[in-house]
Amino acid sequence: MNMKLLALWMPVLIAGLSGGVARADNAALAAELVKVFDAHNAAVKAKGVDKALALRSSAFKRAKRFDKKPDAMTSQMYLAYVASLTPQSYEVEYAAPEGEGKATLGLVTKVPGDDGKIVARIVNYAFAKEGGAWKLGEHMYWLVDVDGMKYPKNVKFEPKSAYTQSWQRSGRIIKTAFNADHTLVTLREGDKDAAVFLPPKAALAQMKLKPEDLEAGNKAQFSGAVQKQDELKMWATSGEKQD
Repeated sequence: MNMKLLALWMPVLIAGLSGGVARADNAALAAELVKVFDAHNAAVKAKGVDKALALRSSAFKRAKRFDKKPDAMTSQMYLAYVASLTPQSYEVEYAAPEGEGKATLGLVTKVPGDDGKIVARIVNYAFAKEGGAWKLGEHMYWLVDVDGMKYPKNVKFEPKSAYTQSWQRSGRIIKTAFNADHTLVTLREGDKDAAVFLPPKAALAQMKLKPEDLEAGNKAQFSGAVQKQDELKMWATSGEKQD
């Protein structure tokens, strides 16, 4: 995996298909979604198509025409469908509520590429709550693979005077680190992960922000200034959580 990715996010590797949560952000939701994801993948590995499909959302099954009890042919079709989607390992980036009864699980997965070689791909999975239980929905690969992402040259905290160009950016929060003298938000915008610097946790109220607004998975918008040398480093003077 790209070393810049590891240095910026510092996620915890989840070996094989074992469940786990990389950070405490939205931990309860992430744990629930990961449990379903792991159970589905375990069923696929055991070729238990009935069990795997029971963990998929109704909308997914209708759209993919897996909404009837699978016969031998349908079972083979489903196993073929998920063959390139079932990761050898993965890292949890975030879990995010997306409105009532909906959620997204963001992962970095190790899966077979087009040439059969294992590659690191960023993928989001939709989840829907049905009958009080989370069900795995459709997946969406990110715009580029991990090696195609762009990152700041560094995430060193620098004085406000280093940031001179007025800027605004919005995206998905991937990680937030609360440090003694600043808060560092990793904000994903398309194929870029920007480093957004804010006041320390105790001073966020001055920007009308709460620490929970900056949880991984939340969408947010920030205004401020960027460096001439690195437009992926931003000093934020205002910010807000977006729905």
